[in-house]
Amino acid sequence: GGQKMYRMKDGSFLCQGYAPTKHSVTVQMTTNLPVITAFRLEQLNDPNLPMGGPGRSIYGSCALSEFDFRIAPADATFDKFEEWEKVEVVSAIADVNPPVKPLGPEYPDRTDSRKATTGGIELAIDKNGETAWTTDLGGRDETNKPHYAIFKLSKAIEVKPGMKLG
Repeated sequence: GGQKMYRMKDGSFLCQGYAPTKHSVTVQMTTNLPVITAFRLEQLNDPNLPMGGPGRSIYGSCALSEFDFRIAPADATFDKFEEWEKVEVVSAIADVNPPVKPLGPEYPDRTDSRKATTGGIELAIDKNGETAWTTDLGGRDETNKPHYAIFKLSKAIEVKPGMKLG
């Protein structure tokens, strides 16, 4: 959909380009960690983002509707990502958990539906694409700061050499 992800020198990614209200991003990787029990997602500020970020909305905030995790053996291909084994995320915590509220009219999704809501981190693992965790706290002093979320997996994943994660 026009989104570009640039790998930065520090290992982070800077997302640029068109930022639609609804889209999916898949990050696929390998690691040298022997075991994975959780993921930490860090949202960082950057002067290239609206209002300095850390998100790409007009207010510099963002929303994450669902976080999921998949694994595959070393010989798997990224083009068959949907076939990778899905590992359930059982809980999540975040440094910001705004109250639930309807998504504003400034975020059209090209449908007549206005069911979308944003709020705390639990909305990022509720298996409902109409809800989302947001970093928007309603004011620039709090919204436009780095934020994080930690997603706990249902089981510890033993990572074999070359295993792919996504």
